[in-house]
Amino acid sequence: MQKVKIYYSVLQYVPSEIRQERLNVGIAFHVPNLQIAKFVYTNDINRLATFDKEWDEEFYTITMQALAENISSKSTSREDELLIVESDEYLKAKTEYLANEFQFRDVASLASDKENIEADIARLAQVFL
Repeated sequence: MQKVKIYYSVLQYVPSEIRQERLNVGIAFHVPNLQIAKFVYTNDINRLATFDKEWDEEFYTITMQALAENISSKSTSREDELLIVESDEYLKAKTEYLANEFQFRDVASLASDKENIEADIARLAQVFL
């Protein structure tokens, strides 16, 4: 079995830095060997509304859709080596710019078998979301 690394970063919703409360709302995945890059997010509206009474559903939906598009858009240009999907630094480069209500945690990795990539991605999403 061929071993491959799944890189992932959890997206947290932080309505107020003062309160230091965080809620996991999404997770970005990257598998350089297979050129996989994707983002999944929670659709649990009740959980989000309970967590933050001032939560804006429309803003959340637009932001999550934009993140999904940004993370899955793959560059083949050699101008910025970090944004090439084969680069191990791809996910870090795609996620490090957010610093307001939505913040990605540091990129972590998990070793997987090539045949189990989708199942492992689904398990990680289930654990964190």
